[in-house]
Amino acid sequence: MHVRGPLLRVFLDESRRIRSKGGDHYAHRKSHLKWGKSGSGRGSTNFSFKNAAVFREYYLTKEIKKRNGRGPRYCDIVFMDLDSKDSIFLVIENKFFRTNHPDQLEEYYAAVEKKYERAKIREYVYLTMRGTDPESFGNRHSPVFKHWVSMSWTGDILPILENLDSNRKHIEVKKLTKLLGWLKHMLTPANRVKKSVDTVMDLLVEAAAYCLLDELRRLGEGKRGDWDLKVGKGKSIRLVHSSVSAPLHVELLPNAYIAVQGRSKNNAQFDKILVPYGSHPDQIFNLLDIAARDIYHFHFNDYRIYKADKRKRSVAKSETREKYSDLFKFVHKQRHELQVLFMLSNRIWTAEKVAIKQEYVN
Repeated sequence: MHVRGPLLRVFLDESRRIRSKGGDHYAHRKSHLKWGKSGSGRGSTNFSFKNAAVFREYYLTKEIKKRNGRGPRYCDIVFMDLDSKDSIFLVIENKFFRTNHPDQLEEYYAAVEKKYERAKIREYVYLTMRGTDPESFGNRHSPVFKHWVSMSWTGDILPILENLDSNRKHIEVKKLTKLLGWLKHMLTPANRVKKSVDTVMDLLVEAAAYCLLDELRRLGEGKRGDWDLKVGKGKSIRLVHSSVSAPLHVELLPNAYIAVQGRSKNNAQFDKILVPYGSHPDQIFNLLDIAARDIYHFHFNDYRIYKADKRKRSVAKSETREKYSDLFKFVHKQRHELQVLFMLSNRIWTAEKVAIKQEYVN
């Protein structure tokens, strides 16, 4: 898709300003954009962009041989003008609600540096909601990260959109401007709605845990001890049994699914049992029933007792399920709106990092 106009130039100006202002936090070399006359790099004022083009999900073939290389890569956004006068290749990795994967930015960087070395300017932008730096997953802060300029949708892109001529602003740009303004407001620490959303997330996990506990106790009534619920640091929830060494962890995943898994010292005993986000309450209860039987079968290996039809509930809902039914109904009805709000929570971002790290290690 061909592109030209002031929006791109303002974006480039902002990215080079951030790189220059960042000092030693960012790399400074001839192939980067720069702000001002001093130092290595090139300004953006003398680009013509006559034949420029922008692509989404741009295909990059694998160029480096690392043990964790995962083959072909797709950059979120690539802007290029490889004419001799302009000679620029800009990569934008957009992580609106997510974070980078291990080695992802390193692989993108190495591929571009090798395949498009003819471009005099090779610039890299890591675009997130808050303008956070790439995640190193507790191992090391890669030197390659210095080549990626961290920009924020709400802190950097929003002011650019707000300053565009309103009479010439496309309707979709106007919608995006309003959305980013709302998100910026939601991200303020004192925002009451955001705090309420965090409360809903806590209640959602708590409700699933107590409903699962209710079924586990019903299945094992009078047999081999009992289950109990423990709330730990950071409101983490565990279900523990008097004769089972590894507790059951009940938690919210980055996609807002509820997950149940037996773990001891971070060693998983079985795959996560998932309850899809926003499901109808009846289906949540059904899935938790199946989860309870699977858990009993895993720990006590008595398929006939815990899977048999005679162990099914005689009534549709227990007192515990009645207590939490309205909450599940509310989340089901408002699932699309709530999911956007959930993505703003620091809890979801933390869960995202943990999930990616576990995937990388395994």
